[in-house]
This record gives sequence, structure tokens and C-alpha cells, in this order.
Amino acid sequence: MRDALAQMLALCNYRVIEADSAAAAIKQAEAHGDNIRLALMDIILPGMNGPDALKELHAVCPGLPVLYLSGYSDEILEAKGINGCHLQKPVHPMHLLQQVRGLLDAASHDTRKG
Repeated sequence: MRDALAQMLALCNYRVIEADSAAAAIKQAEAHGDNIRLALMDIILPGMNGPDALKELHAVCPGLPVLYLSGYSDEILEAKGINGCHLQKPVHPMHLLQQVRGLLDAASHDTRKG
């Protein structure tokens, strides 16, 4: 699924940096932190869950927005204390692109404000 989403985003002119685990994502953030504008991740990752991985990513890239992908329902995510932007898997490509664009635009707007 990661490969297909990365290809789709690349075809829409987004630069994509892939990672196959939370540890790899953190290493990528350390190497490319200034160029990362959005994290797209599952709730469950090899070696660490998504919210814990995001805490580590925020240590490297403060304020980095995240879009979670999950097979869990909204109710289960809320019960687990996950109240961020998320899309239910399987993800419809247009919904993904709309969310990505919206999060990037919101982050860009927040940066210009401050």
C-alpha cells in the first residue's frame, strides 16, 4: 500500500520520502527534516505505534502535521486518544489528495502567520 500511495503522490508532483518503519521514518526526518512538510503514517507501524512515532518526529521536526491512515473506526481511534486527521483504509485516492493538500495549505498558512 505504501508503494502505491507514494507513486500516486509522486504522479501529483509531491516529493515523497518513504520509510518502512517508525525508526526509518525518524532517520529520514533527521536527514531531511527541513524538507518534510507532512507525515503520512499508519496507526500501527513496525516497532512503534503512529502516535509515539509522531512524538519522535516532532523532536526533529516540531509541529509537523500528520495524516494517519487506519483500518480502525473513528470511535476506536477516539477511545485510544487519537484525535488527529485520519483517513479510513482503504483510502480513496481523491480523499487522500484532498486531505494532503488541505494539511499542507493549513501548515503553510500557519507558517506565514508566525
